[in-house]
Amino acid sequence: MGRKSESGENLEFPTSVKEQAFRLNQERAPRGCVGYYCEWCYFSNVQRRYFHVDHLVPASRMKEYGMTVAELTSLKNACVLCEGCNASKLNFNFPRLGVGLAFRAPNLNMTHGERRQSALDWD
Repeated sequence: MGRKSESGENLEFPTSVKEQAFRLNQERAPRGCVGYYCEWCYFSNVQRRYFHVDHLVPASRMKEYGMTVAELTSLKNACVLCEGCNASKLNFNFPRLGVGLAFRAPNLNMTHGERRQSALDWD
């Protein structure tokens, strides 16, 4: 199951890469983020079910960037996004503004401090 390349290779991250991405996400969490956090909108929560490991370079743009399947599914191309940011990303390089769970589900956001109280600055 999952996405396949034209040659039939799996384009999804291996379980070991997903586990590493989630571990690093917790270890490198910015001050104020509790548990896991979205690397785009800074939504944070201790429950992993709100998060997905996603490609920095989308699978649909693999050829455009000259990437191999191994590079596409490596830890270097992995990021942790909340459900909202991941769903809005599609085949673009980044999520749309204001769609993350930090904006859509503030009651679930466990981020403490300024990040939770103020809108993100895009400038």
